[in-house]
Amino acid sequence: LSLPDDQYIPDRPLVLLVGWLGCQPTYLKFYARIYASAGYSVMIRIASPATIVLASTKTTPTPATRATLRTQYDICNRTKTFILGRHTRTMEDIALETIKDISNSHCCSLVIHTFSNGGAFLWEAMRRILYSKAPPPSSPFLSKNHNGSIKSDLSAYDEVRHKLIGIIFDSSPADYSMRTDLFAHALQHCSYMERIRVKSYIIIQKMMTGGNGAGIESATTRRATEFWSEMLNFAATLPELYIYSGEDSLTPPDSLRELIEKRKRKFGENQVQSREFDSAHCCHGLTYPVEYTRVVESFLDQLGRSRSSRRVNSFQERKVANTGKRCNEDFIRSR
Repeated sequence: LSLPDDQYIPDRPLVLLVGWLGCQPTYLKFYARIYASAGYSVMIRIASPATIVLASTKTTPTPATRATLRTQYDICNRTKTFILGRHTRTMEDIALETIKDISNSHCCSLVIHTFSNGGAFLWEAMRRILYSKAPPPSSPFLSKNHNGSIKSDLSAYDEVRHKLIGIIFDSSPADYSMRTDLFAHALQHCSYMERIRVKSYIIIQKMMTGGNGAGIESATTRRATEFWSEMLNFAATLPELYIYSGEDSLTPPDSLRELIEKRKRKFGENQVQSREFDSAHCCHGLTYPVEYTRVVESFLDQLGRSRSSRRVNSFQERKVANTGKRCNEDFIRSR
């Protein structure tokens, strides 16, 4: 989901708000207002529960696993299509679409603000694409030469990567490797039909792995370990802000504190910042709106908010001047 294209004003800073599992666009209005008041355009992405299920259980295939487990992957894909729907997209699909939309927005800079693992999974997919040496086969920036060979336009990836100036993690990332109950809690945020579809998919997966659930739980554990390792070790090439709670029942605070401290020691406290609240999962802004706004605005200041504001003011001045000019022309024509 996103705002209409005409909301993305060229040469204006852009924030990408990535919602949690079960989120709705209206739930992000508070956060959108923070950025709008700072002169940002707002883009919203919310992955479906089915997409988040796939992202939380499916490890990244390697050439070896593609060769040895091809039949299992084919069965898994057919199961996904049958239960979750033919049009269920992967996180990579959404990431590619989002990168293309950001490139087309012609923003001057980009901030990403993720919520829970639903947002962190999309950031993970975008990061893999933006910082890879070659685009994925499904990239919208791939085309064919006149002789039929594939050519790629990596300039869009370079553009978005260079415009990305900071990222905020709200209630994320969550280490779910040792918490098999976390997903059951998260499903409570979904609609009744979404829960039925997701649980049906998991039941089929358990039947394919022997019926006792050990296979699917093992796959989920491997995926959780892969996800956590990447979130812990990826290079901090841009400032990060972690907003979390010591009372969060879905994002284990001890694991997240350990991740934050390790990244601070590795990359520096100026590059990795954090703010702890005592509110519920993804409710820090709603529970402490004034303090939350102050924390986000302070982070934006560090990213060069004043420079972005000057660009916005310049744009607004040109808009006012053009509006006045059009009004004068309309008045003359009416005469």
